[in-house]
Amino acid sequence: MIKANAYGHGLLRTAEALGAADGFALLDISDAVRLREAGFRQTILLLEGVFSTDEMALLAEYDLAAVLHSPHQLAMLDAYPVVVSCRCGLRSIRDESIGFFAAGCA
Repeated sequence: MIKANAYGHGLLRTAEALGAADGFALLDISDAVRLREAGFRQTILLLEGVFSTDEMALLAEYDLAAVLHSPHQLAMLDAYPVVVSCRCGLRSIRDESIGFFAAGCA
């Protein structure tokens, strides 16, 4: 998990130090795009998902994974079926006891 500019250490510098990791978890899609554009090919998971249809399109463009945890995000996914057809599959978790639903590419 890299967040908040790695608490002052820098996103790219920290990702380079963790270069042997299988993947990175991030909160901000702009950070995910920066990692891709810097050449990082590991899995990048957006833990908060996406907040607009423009961001949904970036998932496919930059080969990103996202946790989708609200009906609004699932509706955006329905509007962008290309995201589902990318190299990843869709996984979902549902816990009705706490009203939680999550889905994401994995």
